[in-house]
Amino acid sequence: AKISLRVPPNRFGGDGSGSRRCTVLTSRLNTPNLFGQPTVLEATLRVHIPGCWATRIAQNGHVLRIVDRKIVKGSAMESLVEIGGRAGDPHWAQLSDMILSQPKVSDFRSLMTDAEHILGIVRCEDCLSCRTLVTSDCFVTSAVSREGAIEWTLRFDDKRKIAKLVGELQRARIPVDVARIASIRGKPMLTPRQSEVLRLALGMGYFDFPKRAGIEALAQRLGVSKSTVAETLHRAERKVLTTFVERNG
Repeated sequence: AKISLRVPPNRFGGDGSGSRRCTVLTSRLNTPNLFGQPTVLEATLRVHIPGCWATRIAQNGHVLRIVDRKIVKGSAMESLVEIGGRAGDPHWAQLSDMILSQPKVSDFRSLMTDAEHILGIVRCEDCLSCRTLVTSDCFVTSAVSREGAIEWTLRFDDKRKIAKLVGELQRARIPVDVARIASIRGKPMLTPRQSEVLRLALGMGYFDFPKRAGIEALAQRLGVSKSTVAETLHRAERKVLTTFVERNG
């Protein structure tokens, strides 16, 4: 079996004009750790789930973060989600109705809401793609919407686990791109708080051009001062950039 990977520019040479695709035999991923010490790996999957309520929300431009998921009775699954938008958006007022209109959604409960955010629980029935992700041998650390797709960040200790997950998604005819696979060595690069702020900033569009959210919006979401967010974000960015330069020369 083969998996199509999207690799960043210049990873394998080239003029840097854009990302490339390469095809990798799954046997290349089906290799246990050979370095003695346990290694934690992290991958980012871009998943386009046809007919999924989460994909529909992402395509409408809303910021979606799946906080947690659990399997309930039978084949049903519940997701705790945080959705961001703007009160002036014509889709925002009808967001609940739009979620409930999706084929596999049986219930949506809004827990907290304000002019730009909704925290709620979505219940889906018989969603094969969601069950495949949740019941895999990988640990989901983040699930956010980006550019009309859902980006799943997963951690695992054996490449065979991510190969199995990707293979199952492909057999279910679910489009998936392996955007990144990296080794996490030693101590975590970021503190839990720095990681939370950086992921939130990425999900809300702080790094987009033009920006979809600024420091003030991040501070409001986190319930802290603008100076605290700015300092935490600056430290996180510095650590990420320093580590990138040290590893890539």
